[in-house]
Amino acid sequence: MSRDEAEGRVPSDLHPQIEALYSHRNADQAEALQSIAARGEQAAPAIPVLLSMLGWDDGTNAQVVAVLQRIGRPAIRPLVSELICGSEYTTDTAEVVLARQGRGGVGRGSTPTDRAMRLIVECDPRWNARRLTVVSLAIGGFGDPAIDVLFTARRDVLEREKRGLIKSEHASRAQGWIAWTLQHCTDRRFGTWAEWEAWHAKRTTSSKPPAK
Repeated sequence: MSRDEAEGRVPSDLHPQIEALYSHRNADQAEALQSIAARGEQAAPAIPVLLSMLGWDDGTNAQVVAVLQRIGRPAIRPLVSELICGSEYTTDTAEVVLARQGRGGVGRGSTPTDRAMRLIVECDPRWNARRLTVVSLAIGGFGDPAIDVLFTARRDVLEREKRGLIKSEHASRAQGWIAWTLQHCTDRRFGTWAEWEAWHAKRTTSSKPPAK
């Protein structure tokens, strides 16, 4: 995302922070991220810009994820959408990526230009998988509030596959990333979607208030 496009998506009072994020100076970026985080949900217009920053290097990833979690619930759906869309462009799973990089090494590297970023996504599916790993871990940090969104996303993926809007390969990878993300949210491990759906149905029923 270019700087002009980013500034076009946020209120004018956030432009100084967006300018600082694109400065590539660590101190300026850190200060801008702190300022955005302090706004909480009011910083929701900055979510697309923050998403575009994920996957570059560990220091920035950790700070951006922290800001997204400070923004709260408005960040969950965009993150899940990022997970689903990005899964089309990767052949790697999160487990493979973590095995290559180590849990502390997701997305190492200096920040490339926007043009280079597009080339990397198009030509190196392993890089995109590392980025999706960061997105998945970010969603997992929300815990319970993200669970229903993830199950809804999976149903949407299945419906789009049924209607021929996405390929079966994409639907399969998307479901894999959703399941892996649910593990982060719930600390549970199920081997099949039937088990996940049964657990979710039981959870949904038990959370409903008793009928009067």
